[in-house]
Amino acid sequence: MKMKKNLIFGALFLTFFAFAGAADTGTQSKLVMQKKLDEPKKLYLYLDKKAGADAVLSLDKENLPESFQQVCKLEIKKRTSNPTQIQLMHFYGGRMMEGEKYRVEYLLKSSRPVEFSVNIIAQKPGQCRRVGKDASSTFSTAGNVWEKASMEFTVDDDFEKGFGFRIPNLNLGNLPEGTAIWIAEVKFWKL
Repeated sequence: MKMKKNLIFGALFLTFFAFAGAADTGTQSKLVMQKKLDEPKKLYLYLDKKAGADAVLSLDKENLPESFQQVCKLEIKKRTSNPTQIQLMHFYGGRMMEGEKYRVEYLLKSSRPVEFSVNIIAQKPGQCRRVGKDASSTFSTAGNVWEKASMEFTVDDDFEKGFGFRIPNLNLGNLPEGTAIWIAEVKFWKL
């Protein structure tokens, strides 16, 4: 009899958690954007020429992740002391509202182990800033292997009309000369 009660209790316990989990629809995420970065025109390269920054953005058909025919490659020609003097970014048009949560993922590889900062930036004429306090991260690469990097952030203001977004914005100015960064894809989810 005791065993029968334990089995019934166990079944009720598992049923409760199964229904509780099924009722939780707040964890659904929506893919907002997915772009293969297979042409340099899909990215923007900012170089602070006054600081001596130099880098070349090109197309690569040899160092590819699975299911890609070509990817973008950035090679650092002249480094600087400030990471923001060489920036590689993808632009996204849309809006973000205070309190919304997002996740960005990007697929990349480097020619050597490196570390760099990544930001999510909102900009319009005369204004440029991170979309949230946690919209900044540091990423370290292993070198010569394709890696998926991701970060989650919460928007701390309303960014509507007139704003564009740098998703992601890679700060690469202080990487060693000769370093190459390949970037293949960016995905952006609303959580």
